Amino acid sequence: MSNVTHPSAKASAMTDEERLAWMRTAMDVHNLTWQDLARYTGYSYSTVGSWFTQVESARHRPIPARAIDRLQLEIKAGNVRGSK
Repeated sequence: MSNVTHPSAKASAMTDEERLAWMRTAMDVHNLTWQDLARYTGYSYSTVGSWFTQVESARHRPIPARAIDRLQLEIKAGNVRGSK
């Protein structure tokens, strides 16, 4: 869990599955919704939703390393407030 609260995990070195697991953990730890993720990462709500669809879905998109990097920076800065 410490890699969720501190921006030490290198997102670019993570696999797609590791990025998804990291993001799910961050959502749980910080009580984040998809709307929160959209706000903190700069991606649209629709794009955030596509990260969590089934991999087999045509709508599915892997989480970009940039999204995790941005969320990690927001966490480190103490700006993350979940709305769950």
